[in-house]
Parts: sequence; C-alpha cells; structure tokens
Amino acid sequence: MSLANDKISNHTRLIAANALVANRVTRAGFTNVIMCDALAFASGNRAERCVFVGETVPGADYDSVVQIGDEYLQFTFSANVMTGFKRWVYDATGWYDCDEMALYTTLELTNAQILALNATPITAIAAPGAGKVIEIVKVVGVHDYATAAFGGIAEGEDLNLCYTNGSGAVLASLETTGWLDATADELAFGLMAKPATLINAAVVAHVNTGEIITGGGTIDLHIWYRVHTVANYVL
Repeated sequence: MSLANDKISNHTRLIAANALVANRVTRAGFTNVIMCDALAFASGNRAERCVFVGETVPGADYDSVVQIGDEYLQFTFSANVMTGFKRWVYDATGWYDCDEMALYTTLELTNAQILALNATPITAIAAPGAGKVIEIVKVVGVHDYATAAFGGIAEGEDLNLCYTNGSGAVLASLETTGWLDATADELAFGLMAKPATLINAAVVAHVNTGEIITGGGTIDLHIWYRVHTVANYVL
C-alpha cells in the first residue's frame, strides 16, 4: 500500500444534520485517523483505540503504530465514485477482514432429534447467500447426560457437520464412541476436514451410519465458523 494515498487533509462529521469540521487527529504522524478513544477501565487498565481510513489494504507501514483493537476502513473508488467498502480489525497477529472473522453459534439437539439424526439432519448454519461459502473453524460437542447413555454406537459412527444434507461433503466430525455412550456429561472436540467448498450452502448436523437407537440425553454443539466472499479471492 501507499501511505501517501491514505493521508487525508480533513474530515467532516455530521451531527444532527449540521456539518462540523473535526479537529485533526494523528498518531505517530499518521493523518488518516478519524477517531481515537482513550479508554479507562474500573480495574485501572487503560487502552487507546483508533480508527484509520484509506483506499488501500492496510499493510506493513502500519505495523509500528497500530494497537490491538484498532480499525481500518478501506474505501474503493472508480472515476471518483465509491464502489466498495471493507472494515479491518487489528489483533495480536495482524489485520483481519471483518467479513472473515470467526463467528459463533450453538445448535441444541433434542433427544428426539438425536435419535433421528441419520434420516433427518438438522440445520446448524443457514446458507450464507449468493457468492459466499462457509468454513468451519472449530466444533465442541457437549453431551448432556440424562437417564441413560446412547446406544447403537460403534467406532466410526460420527456426528458430522456437512454441506447441505447428509450426503454433502463433511466439514467436521465428532466421534460418538466414548462421548455419547458415556454415563455422565462429556465433551468432544471436532476433527476438521477441508473439502472442496460449496457456494451458498447451509451446514447441517448428521449421524453418518444408521440411527442412534437409545439414550436419554441431549447435545449442544458449539460452532465457530467463517463466511468467505468468493469474489475477494478471485484476481
């Protein structure tokens, strides 16, 4: 990126329809800062958070000045007409496009749903929309034991997260042996797979080989995932 492209001479803030030219805010000589907050917590800890703006991807020029929690608003133009906008957030490892930050959801499976999960998969994440694809980052399964352990479970009988339906590509697997046949509450961690992506496909929970036949508990699936915009990767 070119830092010269990101410098701004001033910015105008609209408050109740009145235009107020804001005072220049800088950090370490960077003039493309539109907001900077000094935060003081009751614990005594303090932090500063700035929002930068520019027309290019935030790059190495910012490494010496950014802090965790800073944001960068990237505007793109064509013939002086704004054509795009992207928000970036900085953490300890670098800048992250907010479109690709990990999201979190939970799926609570009732006992009846678990006992029919081979024939009737349950949607965990809705289809993300045209031109978008879901990536599973992490899955933690919680078996909430009740009156009896689940039966009809064998090695290789997995609870999977799949694209679209039970026949779809597997994104993550949780081995049921030692987890759902336990006689107490038990955790399981998913094994991630990296299949070919499927655009605008939902993610479902599915048991891959036959039905679980007995058991009295329930399952909570804690799922971390990303939604990618395919066009961002096409040159």
